[in-house]
Order: sequence, then C-alpha cells, then structure tokens
Amino acid sequence: MPQRNREKTVKFPLQGDDAFIKVRMPTLKEMQFLQTLQTDYEETADQEQAARKFLAEFLLEWNLVDDYGVELAQPHSNPNIFEQLTNEEVKFIYKALAGQDEPTKAAKKK
Repeated sequence: MPQRNREKTVKFPLQGDDAFIKVRMPTLKEMQFLQTLQTDYEETADQEQAARKFLAEFLLEWNLVDDYGVELAQPHSNPNIFEQLTNEEVKFIYKALAGQDEPTKAAKKK
C-alpha cells in the first residue's frame, strides 16, 4: 500500500558538510497560505512573525549552531529561533521548504 512521506532531510552547506535540516514538506495549499501572509498583514513585523510561526511548524529538526559553535534550540514550534539565523540561512530554509533543490547547488558554488 502506498504511504505518503512528507519528511525530507536537506544538507545545509551554509554551516558545513555535516549540517542538515529536516523538514515536513508543505502541500501546495500550505505554500499558498504562506504567500497570502504577505498581504494579510499591514505591518511588516506582523507579517514576519506570522511567517516565522508558519515555517517553524514545518522545520522538524536541525543540527545548526550559532556564531560560537553552540547548538541552536530545535526549530519545531519555536518561531523565535529564526532571530538567531542570518538572512541567507532563512532564505535557504524557505527554498528547501518550497521543494527547490537549488539551495544546495548554489551554496556549494560559493
């Protein structure tokens, strides 16, 4: 019997060869909801907080560290953790959730 598996482990080369994120791939409807967040809120801060909350539900685990090599708290249901990431790291995560394999290829070129 077929079984749907929405979990995916993605290498996270922005933090080295062993770094990874584990995500639950969103459905098309869920990704469309994320896109509507851009127009549903008048304040940018409200948009960002809603997007962080949404993304945190799809990030299941990771082994990322901060600038001092200290492990970051796990991301699932923890939207404030994004404040500790760089803009480039957040963009990489978003692309991974969108199902784009390009983030890994682009990061390797640098």
